[in-house]
Amino acid sequence: MKRSHLTVAFALAVASLLPAKASAGSIFHFSGKEADGYFSALDSTGCINIFAYIQALNGKVQTPPGPGTRGVSVFVILSQYNYCTGVDLVEASGYSELSTSNFSVGGNLGSASLTTTIDVFDYISNTSYPISINLSWTATTPAQRSSYSNHFHAPKFNVDVHLNGTIRFADSSGSISDGTTNYASQPSVYADITDTKYGDIEVY
Repeated sequence: MKRSHLTVAFALAVASLLPAKASAGSIFHFSGKEADGYFSALDSTGCINIFAYIQALNGKVQTPPGPGTRGVSVFVILSQYNYCTGVDLVEASGYSELSTSNFSVGGNLGSASLTTTIDVFDYISNTSYPISINLSWTATTPAQRSSYSNHFHAPKFNVDVHLNGTIRFADSSGSISDGTTNYASQPSVYADITDTKYGDIEVY
């Protein structure tokens, strides 16, 4: 999965960290470490695609000229789609702030781990339920400098993201489970571990 696609989810996750009083043209700076993963597999019938995107963040969000706040958080998107019938079965997402013990990143971005339980809201069933997450990341490439930009539009806001930092592509595996379905039953299709030295996020 292309990195530009993943910055859309990054924008969503960062936007969820921003102060509620954010006004038009608000500018925020972000720095910190991140691990994300994209999982996709077919069920035993060959009809249902089971998808998950997850992102864990440990960093600082600042609204100039304020000092900023530091925290750990996780953002997840879950989906199940039946290709044989053309029916969406699950469209869920969730966000939660965590303690530092829930998410850790190893030296030189070589590894990461995430263990927590968060609630997600399913827009198909109009219900909320807990998701248990236990994932690990192992870097598969050397660290490299990365710089990218993206624009994200939503009904209530627009987000421009400009990030500079270090990235290592990775494999991620474990479980993202609602008690019935493990959305990470197969290793990640795409995963990475990053250290963002500077991020400029403009919301308007």
